Amino acid sequence: MASELADEVLATNSIYPECLVEVSGGRYVLRPPDCEGMEVVLDFPETYPEVGPRVVSVRPDKYSAADIQAILENDVFREGEVCVFELIDALRARVELDSYDPVALAALEESVAPVSYDDDDDSEAETNADIYQTRRKELGNYDLIDWTPDDDPRKGWNVGEPVVDRKSTFLGFAVEVHSVEEVQQRLEVLKLDKKVGRATHNMYAYRIKLSNGMMAQDCDDDGETAAGSRMLHLLSIMGVENVLVVVSRWFGGTLLGPDRFKDINVATRNALEAGNFLSDKKKK
Repeated sequence: MASELADEVLATNSIYPECLVEVSGGRYVLRPPDCEGMEVVLDFPETYPEVGPRVVSVRPDKYSAADIQAILENDVFREGEVCVFELIDALRARVELDSYDPVALAALEESVAPVSYDDDDDSEAETNADIYQTRRKELGNYDLIDWTPDDDPRKGWNVGEPVVDRKSTFLGFAVEVHSVEEVQQRLEVLKLDKKVGRATHNMYAYRIKLSNGMMAQDCDDDGETAAGSRMLHLLSIMGVENVLVVVSRWFGGTLLGPDRFKDINVATRNALEAGNFLSDKKKK
């Protein structure tokens, strides 16, 4: 248990500093971000992650320990798998949903226009070459990725199986990268793809092992709250390096709540599997 929990604490705090703090042997205080000052005290048994943590107390009083324990047991914990980051996401989603009344929630759903992944209406779209030339003037050369306006914007990317949930489509892309500059070039070119450019969200995460042994890593939600950090955590706990993953979402008209995190997680894994990044946890 000690090594797995220690790795999980390190990975979590690298994304959310001081989010998970030990107060005594096996007892931690979890302070999930964007949760109105919530503090959850958790006891981790010596058999974790075979056995899940126990919720000791919660602040503020709006939520009880029993409420959080139910979320943990019903929606988060799976025997043999670490669960803190998933619990953070579930708590953030719960607080987010509780902040809306039914009328406001319906209005929010109506305010986001559905976008179909299968819509191929290119009647007013610029050609890839036109868009490329415009961006090339603004952003410079794409010399690190060997791409030209005549190439498919998805060149070099490994595309996972799509995930469809209540008319929303999630599609993951993974590619090997070796510098932050290459990450930016890859992202800009991928967005030249007409479907990707039309997506409601294009969230991403990357991890790169530098020549000095340090790890360069970052993520972006692109408006899908907590998505990028979840993807980065997944890359971290799986030990993959020198990889950039993008998950595009085409919103289907129905808010998915916490279920969207499961979809993003699956799409991320699908892309990594498509690129053979998981077969032997290879580090390029």
